[in-house]
Amino acid sequence: AAQFGRDCWAVAEANEIVEREREQQERGIRVLRKDKPVEAVFESATAFTPRALQMLNSPLDPGRVETLTVSGASIPYLPGHDVIRTANEIFGFGNWGFELVGQPWAERGEKDAKTFTVWMAMGRLNVRGGRSFADIGTNQQSGPGAPATEMSAKGAVTDALKRCLMHYGDQF
Repeated sequence: AAQFGRDCWAVAEANEIVEREREQQERGIRVLRKDKPVEAVFESATAFTPRALQMLNSPLDPGRVETLTVSGASIPYLPGHDVIRTANEIFGFGNWGFELVGQPWAERGEKDAKTFTVWMAMGRLNVRGGRSFADIGTNQQSGPGAPATEMSAKGAVTDALKRCLMHYGDQF
């Protein structure tokens, strides 16, 4: 088993993330200390407007759900473009962001004498005035070659984004 030391890239990235979050928190505290009514501070410092909260608390529209058939089984899912459009509608353009925490990576395995590759990506979601969430997305590679590798890596990133957004409710 690998040992994590001070020079490990994961430890360095974790320290950078903690420092960025500390700076964001300090900026938020400075904004709150200004002589403004509380409503004005929160309206300017957050993406969580009354309309956004109402949308987040609304039930999911079943018309947004698509179905993927894998090995004869139907799997419901929300497409990535729909989730991004919905986040823009709820939080507003520029009020949320997603970043990869490191590069996507692949794990190979074997099941029933068949080799498979699963791509994984870790991402972090930030919404202005809200908590940040990190999660890992996965996507199984569907075939050999560069196009399949590219689609699988992108699928893992999109899955990470969707998994981060689902912390904000049923719209995701």
